[in-house]
Amino acid sequence: MPLQPHAMPPMAPQVGMAAMPDPAAIAQQRDSYTKCLDEQLKEATKALDHQMTYSKDMLYAKADQDKRQHSMQVDQQVKAQELSLTQQYNEQLMSLQQQAAQQKAALEQQAMQLSMEYQQKSAQEELMKKQHEMQKQQAELQQKMQHDMMAFVNQEVAAGAAMPPPQAAQPHVQVPSFVPPLVGQHQQMPSYVPPVVAQPATYMQQPQQLSFVPPPAAAPAYGTPMIR
Repeated sequence: MPLQPHAMPPMAPQVGMAAMPDPAAIAQQRDSYTKCLDEQLKEATKALDHQMTYSKDMLYAKADQDKRQHSMQVDQQVKAQELSLTQQYNEQLMSLQQQAAQQKAALEQQAMQLSMEYQQKSAQEELMKKQHEMQKQQAELQQKMQHDMMAFVNQEVAAGAAMPPPQAAQPHVQVPSFVPPLVGQHQQMPSYVPPVVAQPATYMQQPQQLSFVPPPAAAPAYGTPMIR
């Protein structure tokens, strides 16, 4: 005989509304959760703001530090470049001063040499002028001496020609008469040498003592003046 299932008595239906919160409780819970979320959001926002401020401060501090370091590096580079420029300037200035000093020394030496040459030329020209003046004076003196000599000789010849012959009554009295020198004989006659004119100290010599000897009447000879 097949077995029959045991029949269970029917149960009463359960009501679902009893387990559900009512709208007032839902609103209260919603407000409580919303308030909690707002507080959490406020705290998180505050923390985030604080973190943002701190990060910005750190960023600005690092930027300032980088700027200072970069500025120091730039200052060091500028100082090094300035020192290099100063050294180059000093070297170039020293070179220019040396070149200027050398050129000045060469110019002074050239000017001194030209001055010495000018003084030598001037002294030579002055000496030549003095020698020319002395030669001119000596030539004029010689010409005057020749003129005076010719006048003296002519006067002596005229005086000798006008003198009367000696008388026979007075044989023992010697009457001097002018006897002209013989012409054509090779008799060495002294010539007149004018005195030496005084010259500058560097060319000065002792003057010679000369005596005047009249030359022959027909052919007077005169010595050439010598500048000693």
